[in-house]
Amino acid sequence: MTQYREALNGYVVALHEKRQYLQKSVYEVLSLLSSLERFPFVSVGLTDLGTLTPQKMHELEELVSQLSKVWQVIEEPDFPWLGYRADAYNLEIRSEVLTALENINEILRGMQLENEDFSAKLGVFPQKHLPK
Repeated sequence: MTQYREALNGYVVALHEKRQYLQKSVYEVLSLLSSLERFPFVSVGLTDLGTLTPQKMHELEELVSQLSKVWQVIEEPDFPWLGYRADAYNLEIRSEVLTALENINEILRGMQLENEDFSAKLGVFPQKHLPK
């Protein structure tokens, strides 16, 4: 039992020990990674960490820097593509997305007509120009 307790204590210490390069513990890194679950995966073509060179690291940092300039838009709660996950974009996916958008647009037009009919029955008509 003592051996198991020592092994578990060693695991806890290692889990919370700050690593030199990141200045973060494994626990902190795992916490950060779990908070990124809702974001789509961006493949960087790095399959073996042994191949990570300073030049490749610099290239990745440049890509992240470029992405960071537009990422804020994606994080906004009213961003129209929030929650959309795809790792590819081709003609088939484009067709599916366009069909879905056309269906949504058709439903919205139908709802607008229903709203106008209902308003007419009630004798309530919307203003032509709403004050800003």
